Amino acid sequence: MLLCNENVFFPSLVSVGGDWDMILSLIEERSAFFSHAFHGRTTYLSAELYFCLKPLRRKTPRDETQQRIIGILKDTGGADSAFLKSVLMLESKALTKEMEPLLADLSVTVLRRGRALSESWTTFVWGTSAQWENEVTAPPYAADHAACRRRVDELLSAYLTGKAIDKLLK
Repeated sequence: MLLCNENVFFPSLVSVGGDWDMILSLIEERSAFFSHAFHGRTTYLSAELYFCLKPLRRKTPRDETQQRIIGILKDTGGADSAFLKSVLMLESKALTKEMEPLLADLSVTVLRRGRALSESWTTFVWGTSAQWENEVTAPPYAADHAACRRRVDELLSAYLTGKAIDKLLK
């Protein structure tokens, strides 16, 4: 687990020598999963940690707009924020508000780079976690909740207390 920005709990992208291009390459290779799994912050999960967390985390109830976002992403194979705002007739802040729970509960992620904004910055093409999973092999124990919980504890106990891991899984 990496966070985008510096924090006291986990290594950040920069602290491990990473940059925008590197993390997007890992996302496109399906070695990293973009989420807001930790305190609503940009969180990059390894494929193994993603497959372990997903069955253990509660899904948030979806409002109509969030259901539409999921449907659009399924139907289009992925879409950028500009497309979603246009189709849903939402302002940037409203789209961000609707996307947040979907990113937090691992329902939506970044599939690939979108339009280049500068030499070192691009937009995202959003997709569903199911689309991301289609290109990744899950660990053999991914369907075993107890095994997943043990592995989450192994992976995160160096950074979080048991109580904090429990909170992460809510």
